Amino acid sequence: MRRYRLWVLGALLAGCGAESGDVATIQNVVAPDASCAFQSTATTYIPMGWYDPQGQGRFAVYVQIINNMKPPTSDAAVLQGTPGREVRTQSNDIMVDGFDICWFDTTDVTFGTTPPDCATLPAAQRRFAPSSGLVPQSGNKLVAHFDALYFADLSAIGFTPAVMGTGGSVTIRTQMVGRTPDGRQVRSAWFNYPVNVCAGCVLEYCRAKFPGVPDTCLSIAGCMPYQLWGTGPTCTQITATPTCP
Repeated sequence: MRRYRLWVLGALLAGCGAESGDVATIQNVVAPDASCAFQSTATTYIPMGWYDPQGQGRFAVYVQIINNMKPPTSDAAVLQGTPGREVRTQSNDIMVDGFDICWFDTTDVTFGTTPPDCATLPAAQRRFAPSSGLVPQSGNKLVAHFDALYFADLSAIGFTPAVMGTGGSVTIRTQMVGRTPDGRQVRSAWFNYPVNVCAGCVLEYCRAKFPGVPDTCLSIAGCMPYQLWGTGPTCTQITATPTCP
């Protein structure tokens, strides 16, 4: 399999909205456990993604979110008719609504070494990806999933079949958007995730791993079909020859 140059960008802090940045953090993209479940306490991460547009129509990620907010303190308000009683505000749990995402060619020299502000990119290179889940306060974690890339998204950044055939790299830039029980909107710090795009490469590997197995069977095998993860090129969680249903 060809080797592709990776341009890995670290997560940056950026603020917008009522409360953002340090209130919540996207830790990383997590790998599934042996039972193909994505645990909120996972410590095994996928440092980069592999997207084979010939094998899957979309590229999904499972990110680990940390709620950095502590429980709210009691305020000095007094309940009407009950002098001396304090009123405690609601919890700082975060209800996830989705993710602001944008994507760009990692090798685009226009941006230099600084990732672009998603708001400045063309509409075809950004969108809101809905998701859900509850991240309890006090440093608790949640794994939330969203569709990060579709085949059509690659055309928006000039990825032709020829480019994909020789290999390319896309950076996905994302920020979690959520709210607290009392309606305050919160946003996480921005997180940047590199993805290798290579038409046919993962499908090619899976075919070699399981010779004679129809592609339609390979496409439903594993947790994230046609996505490589971990330290080497292995089909995700496929431990036995897939069989057709």
